[in-house]
Amino acid sequence: MGPVLYNVPGPGPGYHLLLLILLATTCSCLGKMSCRVDQCSLAYETSMDSERVPRGPSLSYCRILQTYAECIRATARGCRGNMYYHTTSTLVEAWNLEYNCSYIVINAPPEAVGSDADDSRRQQQHQQRESSVCDYRRLKKHKGRTNYAYCGLFGDPHLQTFSGEQQTCRVKGAWPLLDNSHLAVQVTNDDALPGLRATAITKLTVIVKRHGVCAQEKTYQAQVGSVPSSFVDGSLASGVDGAVTVETRAPNAYVVIRLRYAAITVVVQRVGSYLTFAMRMPADMLAQTSPTALDLCVNGCPADERIRASAAVPAATAAAAGGGVLSREDALEMCKRYRLTGFFFDSCVFDLMATGDVDFGAAAQVAMKSERKLTPHRKQNVEVKANATAAPEATAGAPPRGNCVNLLAVTMSMILLARGLT
Repeated sequence: MGPVLYNVPGPGPGYHLLLLILLATTCSCLGKMSCRVDQCSLAYETSMDSERVPRGPSLSYCRILQTYAECIRATARGCRGNMYYHTTSTLVEAWNLEYNCSYIVINAPPEAVGSDADDSRRQQQHQQRESSVCDYRRLKKHKGRTNYAYCGLFGDPHLQTFSGEQQTCRVKGAWPLLDNSHLAVQVTNDDALPGLRATAITKLTVIVKRHGVCAQEKTYQAQVGSVPSSFVDGSLASGVDGAVTVETRAPNAYVVIRLRYAAITVVVQRVGSYLTFAMRMPADMLAQTSPTALDLCVNGCPADERIRASAAVPAATAAAAGGGVLSREDALEMCKRYRLTGFFFDSCVFDLMATGDVDFGAAAQVAMKSERKLTPHRKQNVEVKANATAAPEATAGAPPRGNCVNLLAVTMSMILLARGLT
């Protein structure tokens, strides 16, 4: 009896399409830590469902597609090499061409006259759609609590990076603190007092970058003696429903800048003759930063600009010996009055010994309060690495590695099966 031959049918016409979808989903699963294109897709689907707009050459659909495309472009920096991003971007461009959306949006006629009730309903739906796109908490609600990264700069100056590293640096002049797809922050440090080598923050510049309907480009600038209550153009907010705001907590002394669509908070405060800086942002955004960039919040101060902890106290002691500043014992006593702990207490002692200026002690106290206020769950959060290449389990919203591996195995099996059947 010869071998039994089975007539196994080849893959159906939809098989290869399913295979491509699985492959794109697999790559998305493996790369989701560093790319936010899935949030753009979620916002697009939410808009389509809430407005019940069919895909086609209409003004309503083209406006939704335009917002989708802007969101994808905004996250491009963190999506390099991500197949799901490139697949989605190509698909959106194809839809734009297929339905001639660029022409439809540019040449949109005046709104058709309808009943007041219809106009009110359309306006409400449009506001709800844009509001959901510009609300980070709504977009992330299905992924649980967000892990935040914190950065602070104060005093002579003393730096706490997003990874939690604490440094004392020289960094005189202008230096970048952060530059990602949402904002850029630059600090300028100058001589604190005549005749001393101590430096302190004298200028802070925050540039909010354009982000679709959520933000227009805005610049905020604070200097010693001037902590404005608005952006440089005089505005207090930007984007839908105030997705970007400047809030004044104390006139000419305490300002909070919020990017609601990205869950980013920036705090600028003036203490005497000096400024302090603090900010919080979702930890998964660190994937948008370069491990070789000069951003102080991400990679810390350059090695040749750092003052080693073992050398800090002797350096301050030598400065104190020159006269006109505090002894170590006096600095310890004064810093205890501010009820400081850990890094903030040590920074206070260093600064007072080097300068004798009590404003540095008050600045350390302000910095400690900012850190505690912005990171109330810091002890529960998973440690964040500055290069953002930690395992997916340590990243908010990332899928378990096992699920990605299993999905990849299934996809590879289907590829091999398809080759055997064709």
